[in-house]
Amino acid sequence: MYKNIVVSLVLISIPVFPASAQNDVSDAFAGTTEQQVVDAFVRQQRVEQWLTKQQEAIEADRAGAALLANPELAFSYEPMTYDDGSEENETAVWLTQRFEAWGARGYRQQAADRKAELESFRLKIKVRDQVAALRSDFYRLVLLQALYHKQQRWVDELSRLVNLSQQQLSAEEQSQLDHFRLQQELSATQLKLSQVEQKVLAKSAELEQLTGLIISDVNAPLLPKQANIETLNSLTPPTYAPELELLAAYTDNLAAEKLAAEAKALPEFSVGVGLRQIDDAQGSYSEAAVQLGIELPLFQRGQYKSARYAQLTSVVSIEKERVRRELLQQFGTLKSQLKATIRALNNARLSNTDEMLQAATEAYWLGEISVTELIDIQRTHIELSAQQLEQQFAARNYWITLQVLLQQPQENLL
Repeated sequence: MYKNIVVSLVLISIPVFPASAQNDVSDAFAGTTEQQVVDAFVRQQRVEQWLTKQQEAIEADRAGAALLANPELAFSYEPMTYDDGSEENETAVWLTQRFEAWGARGYRQQAADRKAELESFRLKIKVRDQVAALRSDFYRLVLLQALYHKQQRWVDELSRLVNLSQQQLSAEEQSQLDHFRLQQELSATQLKLSQVEQKVLAKSAELEQLTGLIISDVNAPLLPKQANIETLNSLTPPTYAPELELLAAYTDNLAAEKLAAEAKALPEFSVGVGLRQIDDAQGSYSEAAVQLGIELPLFQRGQYKSARYAQLTSVVSIEKERVRRELLQQFGTLKSQLKATIRALNNARLSNTDEMLQAATEAYWLGEISVTELIDIQRTHIELSAQQLEQQFAARNYWITLQVLLQQPQENLL
C-alpha cells in the first residue's frame, strides 16, 4: 500500500521537460546575443581606433615615397700660393639637387600605393579572423550552458529519486543496494555538473575579458536557422576574397618596384648652383656658378632587384592559383560537411523523449526494470543529447567559416 502511494507521488513529481529542451536549451532564456558580443569586442579592443592608426601609418609611408631626395649643401675653401709669392683663396658654397629623371620616383609612388592596399587587406583579414574566432567562442559558451542545464535537470531528478528512495527504504519497500546505487549516480552526476560549470565560468570569463560585458546567460540557437539544405544548395562559390585581393595588390606592388629598379639602368642627373668668392692681392670678387652631375650606371643598374621582383611575381602568381583552388575546395567541403551534419541531426531527433523517460521511471517504481536499467536509460539520453549539441556546435562552426568565405554578415566585417 505504502509503495503504491509513493509511486503515485513519484509520477506527480516527475518534471515534464518543455519541448524546447529537446533542442537548444538556450532558446528558453534571454541573455547576451552574438551581435552584442561582437560590438562590445570592437569597443573593448578599440578595433576601429587601431585600424585608423594603422591606416595613418600606411599613409605616412605613401607620403614618404613621393618626396624628392634631400638637397646637398657643400662648402669648400681652397688656398693657393703662386711661384711669385702671391696668394689667392677661393671659397665656394654649393647647393646640389639630385633628380630622378626617368620615372623611378613615380614608380616608387605606385609601389607605395599598392603596398598601402596590400596592408589594408592584411588588416582586414586579421580583424575578420578575430571576429570569427570570437563568434566561435560565443557559441562554445552557448554549448557549455546548454550542457550544464541538461546535467542540472538530471541532478534535480536524481535528488528527487534519492529522497523518495529513502522514504521507501525506511518503509522497507526498497533495497539498500538500489538506494546506494541512486546515491552513487547522484554523486557522480554532481561531479560532472561541477566540471561543466567550471568550463562555463572559464569561457564566460574569457569572453568578459575580450568584450568588457558581464555575461551570465547567452541567447542564441546553436544550430544556425539559415542553414538548411535548400539554402546551402543555392550558395555559389565566392568570387571575392581578401586573400586574393591581397595577392593582387602584392603583384602590382612588385611590378612597380621592378620598373623603379629598371629605371636605375639609365643615367641620373644632379644640378648644383653655387657662389664662388676669390680673394687675392687685387681684392675680392664673387660669381655665381652652375654644375651638372651625371651618374654613370656602370655597376649598380638595378639589375639584381629587377630580377628578384620578376621571380617574386611568378611566385605570387602561383600562390594566387593555389589560394583560389584552396578557397573553392574549402567552400565545397564546408557545404558538404554542413549538409551531412544537418541530415544527421534531422535523422537523430528524438520523439516523445519526456514520455519515455517518465515511463521508464514509472516502470522502475513498479518493479518492472532495475535501478541500473533506469540509470542506463537516463544516462543514454544525456549522452545522446550531448552528442546532438556537439553536432549543432559543429554545424555552427561550419556556418561561421562559410560566412567568412562569403564575406557575411557585413556588420561583422568592419
